[in-house]
Amino acid sequence: PTPMVGRGEDYPVYEPGVEAVIGQIYRVRLGLIDPNEVGVRQWYTVEAIDMIARTLPQGQEDAGHGFVKPSGRIELTDGGTRLRSAKASGLEWLLVKIEAPLERKAQFFRSISLNDQRTAHTALDLAVSFAKRLDDGTVASQSEIVSALVESNSKPMSLQEVGMHVRVGRMPARVLDKMSKHECTMGIGIAYAISDIFAAKLPEDEAEQIALAVVEQIQIQGLSVSKSKELIRTKLEGKRRRAQPETTPVPVPPQAHAPVRRQ
Repeated sequence: PTPMVGRGEDYPVYEPGVEAVIGQIYRVRLGLIDPNEVGVRQWYTVEAIDMIARTLPQGQEDAGHGFVKPSGRIELTDGGTRLRSAKASGLEWLLVKIEAPLERKAQFFRSISLNDQRTAHTALDLAVSFAKRLDDGTVASQSEIVSALVESNSKPMSLQEVGMHVRVGRMPARVLDKMSKHECTMGIGIAYAISDIFAAKLPEDEAEQIALAVVEQIQIQGLSVSKSKELIRTKLEGKRRRAQPETTPVPVPPQAHAPVRRQ
């Protein structure tokens, strides 16, 4: 972020169609700003948004960063929480430092690197963003994610760790949204255990209902990773037992003995 203090009156107003100067901070109307389309953050807590929203009207301490799109709109590459806080506090503008656009892959991994420095994202954020970027072709493979994390000075991961995150990120949106509501279901250990439910070859709707119930129980009871795994294993084993057809043993008549022939 670019440190600065002020209400923004000293900065020029950005107008679409007027060439913006790279490196210049502009006062940008919120209606012209788009969030980072490949940003790692998928969820923002109400607490984080409210904390910035309380002070933002008195002055913006950090300018967001963004670039001008061909449409003339500004896409943020850094400052997603500030954008949401500005909207929550009723502001009409945000201070944004204009930068040159990056290639999409570089923009994605820069987002991860910046959030790593602030410990702002969670395993769920990474999981969903990895899955999305694989699906839209921003990255070609899980191996490419491994190498790009190193190149962008982000926290490194093994190929196995990336694979675990991708499997978590492919769970249904309803389950992921519910998991995001509590910190105990945002870690990769419990999240990956929950993803076992969808690897159990159950009907999709049924697996989703089981997962939602499991997530709720983990959150209410604050279960550890080991207790969560035990709960999930019990649920799946019970489901398998109920799925087995009931059989009634058929009584076998006593075997008749052949008559003994007398000599």
